[in-house]
Amino acid sequence: MINIKKRKKNSSKLFDVLEQGYDIKEHDNVSEQLKKASKVFSVPSNQLEKTIQRFLNETQKKDKTKVRDLGEACKHLFNEWKNAQKKKKTVSSDEIETLKNQAETIPGTAIKIVVGECDSDSIATAGAITEDENFVAHIYDGEKLTSSASGNVDIDLREIAPEIGEILGGSGGGKQKLTQCGGPKKENINDALEKAKELTIKKLKKL
Repeated sequence: MINIKKRKKNSSKLFDVLEQGYDIKEHDNVSEQLKKASKVFSVPSNQLEKTIQRFLNETQKKDKTKVRDLGEACKHLFNEWKNAQKKKKTVSSDEIETLKNQAETIPGTAIKIVVGECDSDSIATAGAITEDENFVAHIYDGEKLTSSASGNVDIDLREIAPEIGEILGGSGGGKQKLTQCGGPKKENINDALEKAKELTIKKLKKL
């Protein structure tokens, strides 16, 4: 009896959370609906509320979709989230061009440094910039700061990543020409980008 009450309480919370983006027709067969929802996200039912809220936040769903039950809502949400992730990894050529136009040439060299924020995935964006020669890019996408260098640029980004990550309250590391930094202090991103630029110039500037 207690379990049935608990399940009803849990499902009621889930329906409330999903109401942000879904109009769910059926509210019966709670136990079966919870099983379907758990299967979609591969999490136990007690973690569903938190998981669904995260997926709604990351998908930024604005319109309400009519669905039959909880399971169908979760399946739809998961597919929307997957599409949003794919879209994020698709780099806009306009965005790349805009960032490249902001590039500064490091004194005494032919190397250009690009520092900025992007809407796409920072790894994809920084990588697209440094496909051309003579570029170092430090790009932030709201989650992580990615640093990348063109193949012909003589720099080891691993030497500066920890210092940048520290400003964000975390750490940094990776490969010689591709590193990532991150941490909870997202409000410090401007300072972190400025430090990334300063350290890069210091390493590459030729008098």
